[in-house]
Amino acid sequence: MKKNFTLLLAFFITASLSLTAQSNRVVMVEEATQASCGPCAGQNPAFDALLDANTDKVVVLKYQTSWPGFDQMNLDNPGEVQDRVDYYGISGVPNGFVNGVGITNDCNAYDWAPACLSQDEIDAAYDEMSAFDMTLEASVLDDMMTITGSVTATGDASGDLRLRIAITEKTINYEDVPGGTNGETKYHHVLKKFVGGSAGIALENTWAAGDTYDINETFNLTDLTIYTMGELEVVAFVQDDNNKAIHQAVKDDQVALESSYDVGSALLDVTNVSESFCSGTQTFSPVVELQNKGNDNLTSALITYSANGGTAQTYEWTGNLPIFEKTEVTLNPISFTTVPTVPGYLDVNVSEPNGMADENAADDDVSAALRNAVTTNTIELSIRTDFWGYETYWAVLNPIGGIVAEGGNLNIGLDGGGLNQGTENDPGAYASESLYEETVEIPADGCYRLVVVDSYGDGIVGGGYVFVRNSENDIIINLPTTFGDSGEASFSNAVISDITTPEAVSEFSINPNPVTDVAMVNFSMAKNAKTTISVVDALGKEVLAESFGTLASGTHTRELQMNSLANGVYFVRLNAGNTVVTKKITLVK
Repeated sequence: MKKNFTLLLAFFITASLSLTAQSNRVVMVEEATQASCGPCAGQNPAFDALLDANTDKVVVLKYQTSWPGFDQMNLDNPGEVQDRVDYYGISGVPNGFVNGVGITNDCNAYDWAPACLSQDEIDAAYDEMSAFDMTLEASVLDDMMTITGSVTATGDASGDLRLRIAITEKTINYEDVPGGTNGETKYHHVLKKFVGGSAGIALENTWAAGDTYDINETFNLTDLTIYTMGELEVVAFVQDDNNKAIHQAVKDDQVALESSYDVGSALLDVTNVSESFCSGTQTFSPVVELQNKGNDNLTSALITYSANGGTAQTYEWTGNLPIFEKTEVTLNPISFTTVPTVPGYLDVNVSEPNGMADENAADDDVSAALRNAVTTNTIELSIRTDFWGYETYWAVLNPIGGIVAEGGNLNIGLDGGGLNQGTENDPGAYASESLYEETVEIPADGCYRLVVVDSYGDGIVGGGYVFVRNSENDIIINLPTTFGDSGEASFSNAVISDITTPEAVSEFSINPNPVTDVAMVNFSMAKNAKTTISVVDALGKEVLAESFGTLASGTHTRELQMNSLANGVYFVRLNAGNTVVTKKITLVK
């Protein structure tokens, strides 16, 4: 017999309610999903169609989890997603919740299956009365979001009441984000950030009719990864943490966007300079991220760029970018020469938006390191596999593309094995969640490449990593593990050192060293840059990380709490813009 969804919700809502002048409870729908989850791709289309047919009754919030495979949207905010996974005790995806209650399994699926949500259940949940009314309005001026509204009691209520406010993107297209491997091309109502944190804003525990809480929040969007500003949405809901019941929800899915300038353009980043370049003359096509910072649509701009202070080249961009929207621009090839110990950098400037002077030229320039390949006569390769170790293959290639050394699943090879995704019984196949260390001799001078292939196409995720050390045991390659089909990095056996760039850290010290509990990290920067400090253990695993957002140029000091770590040798890595510097530290308690 079909379970009564209304009674189930009433069972969980234990707050005392006065039904006088109460309004319908807007249906709060939450889902844990994932871009590499096959069942998610199977259930989400019909689930989303049902929700889209009820936009006047539902508010939707989705959490992109870290498993079972790769999901870039999870990496944009993994901590708060995990907070909500833990809050509901989610152990699989897709899982769905209505007003804080897992979706009832009345369609022969499984508990909390999104596929089981029906129109009748949405209608029944919407017919429930709430002791709260809510209003919400959001707007953006330049990089600052302002959120206003109210929570008003229409009856009596009590509990451990929390106001949760979430910034989401209504729709993210696969073309804008390397989503995953399950074939989904659109992702909906994706959590970007909880304003005030995932724990929510504490409200009064006891409310009487007429009591009001005014919503008045501001949030700087600078450090959020937002793929399409025009898709911004803000949702808010009142939830009782005693039983997870959601009393009321509201949304603003038409966030107003405004700039202080009518005409403006900005360069945000150079997106393809993570690979190191070997010595000699090199040629590459820079890719820059261009953003419209004005109220008027951006239809043209002039991009000027030079490498290592050489002859400047220009690129005339044309297109049609609405306010705050971004696009990647592939510039024409530019040649430059890398020389051992000589600084290498790329300078890029944008000007003449829509053929006029930029009303705000402060963000028209970006610089990026053209990193020299690091030196070594041998490399020490450390690979920790993810849960699917047999999908991994690696090779070291010489300057003409020949294989110097290889390992992992040999059936996969550099081409990814075609349709073969590998099995545990293939020759050389690695075990799951295991550490493998290989020593490779570099036979002659030249530019070499390490290539790591994942046959499933989602990188080495879920705790996996790839590190390379040189002959002096310094980490020279920290390969991002979200590389999809394959990732690579260059190195050389000629004496070449890391370079200094206009965004480089001019000073970097750690005191005391050895340290017993708290180390002071001191550094100076030549210009403003997004800054992160992380700690890597002797096996190359990141054990601590803290982001400080964008820091101003000048001298900074930050505390590094290490008393939770075991005694041993660690590496402190400072990322400032496109510059990475590393120092060794010893912990002795």
